[in-house]
Amino acid sequence: MKIINQNVSLKTLLAVCILSIPQVAIAQEEGGLTLVGEDDNGAVVIDTGAAIQPPPADELVNTSIAAPVDTEEEDVFFDAEALVPKGEIARKGAARKVDPKVSPATRLVVVRKNSEAGGKPAQLVAAERAVKLGRFDSALEIYDRLYATNKRDPNILMGRAITLQKLGLADEAITAYEELLKIRPKNIDAQINMIGIMAERYPAVALRRLDDLSKNNPRNVGVMAQAAFIHAKIQNFPDAIRLLGMAASLEPRNAGHLYNMAIIADQAGSSDEAIKYYEKALETDALYGSSKSIPRDAVYERLAQLR
Repeated sequence: MKIINQNVSLKTLLAVCILSIPQVAIAQEEGGLTLVGEDDNGAVVIDTGAAIQPPPADELVNTSIAAPVDTEEEDVFFDAEALVPKGEIARKGAARKVDPKVSPATRLVVVRKNSEAGGKPAQLVAAERAVKLGRFDSALEIYDRLYATNKRDPNILMGRAITLQKLGLADEAITAYEELLKIRPKNIDAQINMIGIMAERYPAVALRRLDDLSKNNPRNVGVMAQAAFIHAKIQNFPDAIRLLGMAASLEPRNAGHLYNMAIIADQAGSSDEAIKYYEKALETDALYGSSKSIPRDAVYERLAQLR
């Protein structure tokens, strides 16, 4: 039984803008509406018999999986001219190396230049940008090159695992996550991502793993969101919306949670609920997302069809 007019095209409406976990992907299928996986166009149709492909957890949040951030402490730069002493002692004092965090009122600050164009930090930034742009082959090439000489760097291991997952190389991604977890056993993002891959074949097992994970991380939004999409995959829509509602309460400025709730309510045939969540998502996006965190035009089009 179809829950929406089969002539309705959702297009990019269901290219889900998940900020705490990776995007749910979808593609249009003629004759019915079916939520499937991720494609380049983000086109989507929905069918009551369709299953939502669970996305990997992250990035979360951000709504696509974000490449890992370099954990090295950054230098601090700011204009301290207003704080600089103007007396004679200050004028006669010689330049000295200082820590701007400890001694902000200094005219001269000596900084370090520790990142060459072809150095590891620069390559990590390039790989992260490639992932954000969807150029996963290029990103993997960079991560593989870094991995060859940095097999225990958590940032490289995580970025490489994420990229393999985005390329659909599930077995290789699991191996990469396991390698990371050997040196960072408490990395919850890696655990969530692995469970997301597992859910594609064994959703019930994945839910049990997430339940165990949530006992030690009861307020982790990534765990909630991943569990929500697995419940949606097995068409347990009430629990999916309940979990996303919990995530939205913890991240009230994240329009992506409300947007995903709208999509699941839409799939379940609850038009009134879907309209409510779409409208809330638009409002939250306008207030906190600079009107860029969800596809607003597609949402307006869908609202016009539902009303």
